[in-house]
Amino acid sequence: MKWKIYFWVIVFYQIGIVSYLSYSDPKSLIIGIGSIFDIIFVIGLFGYSYRKPILKKSLWMIVFIASILVYVNGLIVSPYNFYVAFGTIEFETIATLWIPFLPLLAIPYALFQYSKNSDEVWQCN
Repeated sequence: MKWKIYFWVIVFYQIGIVSYLSYSDPKSLIIGIGSIFDIIFVIGLFGYSYRKPILKKSLWMIVFIASILVYVNGLIVSPYNFYVAFGTIEFETIATLWIPFLPLLAIPYALFQYSKNSDEVWQCN
């Protein structure tokens, strides 16, 4: 039940983030690429939360690895970009830049569980 609630929280969170970013910079290619990753991650989260097999189990392991790369990149690149732009960075700034990632940190865990430890889901597929 908690994963279903988490799924819906993330859906609304992602809608809010994408809406805000699209409004603030509607022509950004990065937003479009990020949105595609977000949609794929949320589809995997749906499959895990509702115990539904979607596509192939091996695909979700690849998506899990991609989610790790995307989130690590975001956690490293956003403070670095701030430092490049302003020449300095403080702990409070890093914390503020990382806050949007906090609700998303359970997604790689769910994708891993979905691809590796959910054999009962994949038996019917």
